[in-house]
Amino acid sequence: MKHVQRFLALLMLACLLVTAGSALAATTTERVFDNAKLFSATQAESLRNAIADFQKATGMDFVVLTSSTSHGDASQQDIADAFYEKGGFGLDSDQSGVLYYIDMYDRQEYISTTGAMIDYLTDERIELALDASNPNLRNGLYAAGAQAMLSKVTEFIKAGIPEGQYRYDVV
Repeated sequence: MKHVQRFLALLMLACLLVTAGSALAATTTERVFDNAKLFSATQAESLRNAIADFQKATGMDFVVLTSSTSHGDASQQDIADAFYEKGGFGLDSDQSGVLYYIDMYDRQEYISTTGAMIDYLTDERIELALDASNPNLRNGLYAAGAQAMLSKVTEFIKAGIPEGQYRYDVV
């Protein structure tokens, strides 16, 4: 009787792991999280396709997150960094990539970088990328803003890591 109970318990655990694993895989394949409902279905699909091309070309990840709700005392950086980390994004062991966050509640945009992407997107380059996307956002062209950001990041990766680039820890 104990063997049957043990077998059933192991079988149930195996089923749970398979279900949880497939659910996790399903959630991590999505890269466009339009919680603020800024994109049409066609625009979101276009972004997904552009992101898939970006992933193939760079070996790094790109995620778009939009929100229109208050996040209390959390900063855009806190929200973007936590979303990327908890989402399990990134295509390599360093989870290299970028998350582009459009916060409609506070009317701000933010770029979060992880892994090798930190070396490509310096503070200066991030400002230039934001300058490329911002005019679109001001005109209500949110998908165009995300596409402009993706294009600018791609351009910077093609240009390579800037000479003299180094990392430092923010404490």
